[in-house]
Amino acid sequence: MGTVLAIVALTAGLHVAGAFLLKDSFWGVHFYAFFAPSLLVSATALLLAASLLIAVKSQAVGERLSFGIDLPRLRRFPATIGTVTAAGIAALLWLARSSHTYLGDGNVLVNSIPAGQAFHPRQPLTMLAQHEIYALTGGFFGAGERSGDLVARDTLAFGSVLLGVVFAGVVWLLARELAALRRRAGEPQRDKPEAGARKRDPQASMAFLVALVLLAQGYIQLFFGYVENYTFYALGTGLYLWLSLRYLRGAAPLVLPAGALLLGIALHLSAAVLLPSFAVLAVHGWMTPGRRRGTIRDLLLTLGLLAGIDLAFAAYQPGYHLVAELADVTGMALTRGQEGAPGYMLSTRHLRDFFNEQFLIGPLGIFLFVPAAVTALVKRTGRHAANVYLMVAGAAYLAVSWLAGDSNLGYARNWDLLAPGAPICTAAGLGLFLSLGNGLPGARRAMPVLACAALVSLYHTAPWVATNASSERSFERLKTLPLGLGRTEVLVGKWYSWQGALDDAQLWFEKAVHVNPRNNNAYYLLGLVHWDRGEMPAAAAAFARAVRLRPDKVLFRERLVQALRARERYEETLPHIEFVLEHKPQDVNYWIYYGEALQAVDRQEHANQAFRRAVPLFRGVWELDPDGYRTNYVYGILYGNLDEFEQALPYFETALRAQPDSDAAHYYAGYTLYVLGRKEEAKAHFRRCLDLNPDHPERTDIEKWLQEG
Repeated sequence: MGTVLAIVALTAGLHVAGAFLLKDSFWGVHFYAFFAPSLLVSATALLLAASLLIAVKSQAVGERLSFGIDLPRLRRFPATIGTVTAAGIAALLWLARSSHTYLGDGNVLVNSIPAGQAFHPRQPLTMLAQHEIYALTGGFFGAGERSGDLVARDTLAFGSVLLGVVFAGVVWLLARELAALRRRAGEPQRDKPEAGARKRDPQASMAFLVALVLLAQGYIQLFFGYVENYTFYALGTGLYLWLSLRYLRGAAPLVLPAGALLLGIALHLSAAVLLPSFAVLAVHGWMTPGRRRGTIRDLLLTLGLLAGIDLAFAAYQPGYHLVAELADVTGMALTRGQEGAPGYMLSTRHLRDFFNEQFLIGPLGIFLFVPAAVTALVKRTGRHAANVYLMVAGAAYLAVSWLAGDSNLGYARNWDLLAPGAPICTAAGLGLFLSLGNGLPGARRAMPVLACAALVSLYHTAPWVATNASSERSFERLKTLPLGLGRTEVLVGKWYSWQGALDDAQLWFEKAVHVNPRNNNAYYLLGLVHWDRGEMPAAAAAFARAVRLRPDKVLFRERLVQALRARERYEETLPHIEFVLEHKPQDVNYWIYYGEALQAVDRQEHANQAFRRAVPLFRGVWELDPDGYRTNYVYGILYGNLDEFEQALPYFETALRAQPDSDAAHYYAGYTLYVLGRKEEAKAHFRRCLDLNPDHPERTDIEKWLQEG
């Protein structure tokens, strides 16, 4: 009880500090800051009062909670109870689902899925499953009527909720295994019930509380419609833990947890964190009399399954090998290849972020696991196979969590990288707590502790879920995340920009470059804001700064070329266009830009070479829309630049049939006819051009041609 009461006090204290004092630093426990202060006061008072009451009345509470569930009554309607429970869980997850994609790579996902992406080397099976969910359910969410990203967001949220219902079922099975560890640790059976008394099962009551604790941790946010790939990985983790404990008590062969492990790795390579604990299972099977032959058989089957999975992925994605990719990712993680900020791993900021992350996906997790593991070692109960397994599983997750460094998104946004593995530490802590041995908790002593653990977990997780369910609150929270290097400011500025709030977007992008003058994305996005306003000198200056910081980024060069072209600074565009063409030699637009820039600096021969290079490249574009305005207009311009006016004319005429009121097409059609000597036909186009656009930039020349006899 002491450990859990300490977690209660620590969690309450941190939430109060996060709401009132250190909102920016305590990003894992500051959710009440985005609600009325009265909510925090009320919730904290209720938590402390209830916990204190449970501690004082622990014997009575234990008696009441350990009385057990009336099994015969429940067993009369198993299907009804299961259906109602699943429906209730689904309704809760959907109604309180996340309303945004600010965190993680959700924005990338909702665009890549509609574009047809069905494979990712680090999460191959998950990406395929996500794509199939989108394909199967898109019609229910308006596919064909709404934009693809909105449909993808809803379908992925639906998949998250659906997996949440399945996860809840797996957690119940896992909770029963964890609750059974108490009796396997040596607790005596309860007295037999009196004759005629209903059969009640205190272990089922305990399993219910264990399941509630497991489902009330912060990682459960993944299943509240969170748009990312980690729900599958979390489900695989729960499945593996359940089957492992079944194997350790002799109720399942080793191949089942092995299969669950391979499934988890296929879903997401991060599931490799489970490999050390699987080694414990294999060693246990080898050392247990009567199980050695079965262990050898199952390990061989596991290797066969691994080979089959690897071959299947290689067939689906030629050149891909799961084992090789896993080795590469592991090596990169161990060498901190994903670290975003220099020196981050040895900084106090890493320590701060680590504990924030663990509280966010907790609040139990490592804060329960570490004292439970230490106690098990001191009391020498760690020799039991189940306890060894739980300690190794929790320690491996703890080590990986500590080694996880900063990244391109910032530590706080990447909370979901560690969340799917968090059930490992929570389950390990609960299992060790329940199996500590003779002098430690029986049912009556364990129940009050589990009740307090459930209360503090709900106190922490409920406002986290409620914050994400509100786009306004979650956006305000986003502004406080200490992502570092100007990343928070860039992300906030992006959202303002997407909403058309350009003044707010500019303010946040300028904050970003103030915080980090080397933030190339901030300069690029600031350039886009100026571009949207028509402020071309400022746009060109911002794009140029972005190019100086990241000269290797083609996108930055492309935008700089466009800004310089808008100001007719063609000579300055040449080195940047050449860089783009070096990396994108099939980009017809930039061959045209290249030719126009060369023309502007009187390098006509080289300009003609560029235009001639563009002509066959553009053919493929034209064939996709042979009657369209844009394709024919550009083709006409190309031939005109090559002085091949006979070939240019039909394209301008087709462009005008597609868009009769185009002043630009009338001008070029008129100019082409004029050069071909068909001056009366040309004048008709020139007059129409001026009718459509009296301020046409070539008005002076047009009027001169109209006055000719």
